[in-house]
Amino acid sequence: MRRLACCTITAALLALVPATAGAATTTRADRVAAADTFAKRTLSFEKKRLDAQKRARAALQTRRTAAQACLPVFRSAPANRREDLRTMYFQHLSGALWSVDAPLVRSWIVDLRRSGRIDRFPTLARAADALRRQYAVANIFYKAYPDICATVNNWQHSGWTDEARKTALAGIVGKLDDPPRSGDPRLLDRAVTALRRDARNGLTAGKILDIGVDEPDERVHFHTACDAVAQLLFPEEYPDCAP
Repeated sequence: MRRLACCTITAALLALVPATAGAATTTRADRVAAADTFAKRTLSFEKKRLDAQKRARAALQTRRTAAQACLPVFRSAPANRREDLRTMYFQHLSGALWSVDAPLVRSWIVDLRRSGRIDRFPTLARAADALRRQYAVANIFYKAYPDICATVNNWQHSGWTDEARKTALAGIVGKLDDPPRSGDPRLLDRAVTALRRDARNGLTAGKILDIGVDEPDERVHFHTACDAVAQLLFPEEYPDCAP
């Protein structure tokens, strides 16, 4: 699945050190039981997220509508600020979805970590820990720009300077210098393999785990009405708005 390089959370985690988990299970029956438990709880989470999709899309549209008030500011930005604005607006929209999804993701992770059966299987226990740490990082990125118009207005008033850029991007730049022991995505890859091998619904659960805490591009870019700001910043994703 394609990700915008500036907007990917999991890409920022590759070099970070994973945590350890408990002792390995010793029988195939234990491994299958752990994988089935992980898959069942993951599918339950996905059902809750799908049930909440209408609310998430409503939150997304609310942010899109509010952002149109500062369209002239986006248009006034110099060309060399366009990539930064893309990053900021993408995170702003992602945050709308996250406002609905975050409690569901947090509940899913807690559910996984409370299972003694999962905890006895290191591959799955480490994946649950990685999700927990990725959740902490997601909260930084997806909550960085709750009011995009305030941010871009302040930057414009400062003359789009490099110094003002530091302030505008302070919500995300440098936030991973000392992260909360963020999760290595490779741990999720190993768990996906284990689910596909051992769980009855492992293929479906593995696809959900592969996304993790991320808000996929297609969800962020979903729209039913004109978004002139998005069309300006992401012309390849949005058709021209009707005059």
